[in-house]
Amino acid sequence: MSIKISNLGKCYGDFKALDNVSLEVHKNSINSIVGHNGSGKTTLVKCLSTLLLFDSGSIEFFGEKFDYRHYNKFRKRISLLLDASRNLYLNLTLLQNVKYFLQIKGTNFNEKKQLVDYYLEQFSLTEHKNKLVSSLSKGMQQKTALIIALSQNSDLIILDEPNLGLDLDSISVLKVILRQECKNRTVILTTQDVKLIEDVSKYLAVLDKGVLKYHGTIEQFNTLSQNIICSIYLNKEPTQKVKGEFNKIGQSMEYKGNIVYGSFSKDSLDSILKLLQRENYVVLDIKTHEGFENNLKSIESVYFLNPFP
Repeated sequence: MSIKISNLGKCYGDFKALDNVSLEVHKNSINSIVGHNGSGKTTLVKCLSTLLLFDSGSIEFFGEKFDYRHYNKFRKRISLLLDASRNLYLNLTLLQNVKYFLQIKGTNFNEKKQLVDYYLEQFSLTEHKNKLVSSLSKGMQQKTALIIALSQNSDLIILDEPNLGLDLDSISVLKVILRQECKNRTVILTTQDVKLIEDVSKYLAVLDKGVLKYHGTIEQFNTLSQNIICSIYLNKEPTQKVKGEFNKIGQSMEYKGNIVYGSFSKDSLDSILKLLQRENYVVLDIKTHEGFENNLKSIESVYFLNPFP
């Protein structure tokens, strides 16, 4: 076990940013934390990175209980990515920033030079390494901050919205790198990018107004919703009568030519097929889509805690 969080609480005045949060983060895995704005994600990340002192509860890092009086001992084993534009020196070059931040974290740059060069190449930054950070785009600054976090000697990597400003190619590169890194290190990820979460994460925690609503595997999470999102391809465009029947059965219905798109309960699919058969429609194909948002909605109104085994 890398990290154990027990009954963590943090208040800002009368506002509870974290309300008795308990969860475990498994070693050498990618763990995502999701939630709407104000859910407590950033507060939790700052507590885990030792930047913010929590009010109650405890955190156990790598088998040792965290003591803020000795925070440096724990902080040396953690690398962190926050908002890149606020955490880089704009009057230094890209490479100077990397060297500086590795040095202050006690990581020998010469020992990491080959790895840094690899990251520079993967993120298409090699030709920009001697440019001032102030002259780089937001996306390049984000990639610079990622290289700094990934190159440090650390047991835990915390990445808060690492995909901000990244293009699709860079996000694909990031996914490959994260899969490599989690073989030897623990990764905690916060992002609004559902596809990134589903593609790389093994474990998921969902926060809502400071309360932990779900904690478990991605596979378990994907079974929570009783609804399924799908596109139904018909042999002809549905009539207003048929659309009306669909509107009674499904939610968020959309119609485009002979394609019907919507969210349906899993138990209603037989009724839909019977309806179409009765109205002399032929179903050419049915394609299901990821139901991540449906699963989030399914736990917003209940307290559903599924701890790791």
